[in-house]
Amino acid sequence: MIKESIAKDRENLEKARSINNVSSENAVYYAMRIASMEQYRKEGSIDNIKKSLEIDSAKFKTEADKIKRMYSGMLNFCEKIYGEDSVEIGALVTELAVNPFTSTFIADYGCNEYHKYDKKDIFKEKRDALLKEIEEIHIPDEYYYN
Repeated sequence: MIKESIAKDRENLEKARSINNVSSENAVYYAMRIASMEQYRKEGSIDNIKKSLEIDSAKFKTEADKIKRMYSGMLNFCEKIYGEDSVEIGALVTELAVNPFTSTFIADYGCNEYHKYDKKDIFKEKRDALLKEIEEIHIPDEYYYN
């Protein structure tokens, strides 16, 4: 089963490369997946494979938790420095949303601080405030024609 999975991944990667339809991120993903499957194949017995998977899963969970803490810390730091409704928070949340790696990670593993800001439309709020301010200081047309 592992050999079949490795062969299928290699085939899919080569097909994608042959039609120039593979991003560098996908190429790295497939390479890492194939390397992992090769390592499991070398483990031999099902029991050894299960043990390796359990160890890898625990390492993965630990790393995912570290990343969540880093995202939370980054957002909390930005809030303390710039304020909750700052343009900087809006830019940071937007960058996290549009980056395929961060958005996928957050969608899969969550980040409470991100969702706190994601629910707000900070840029819209800022734009509306600026438009209101412009209206308040609007200079009448007759000023320009006199």
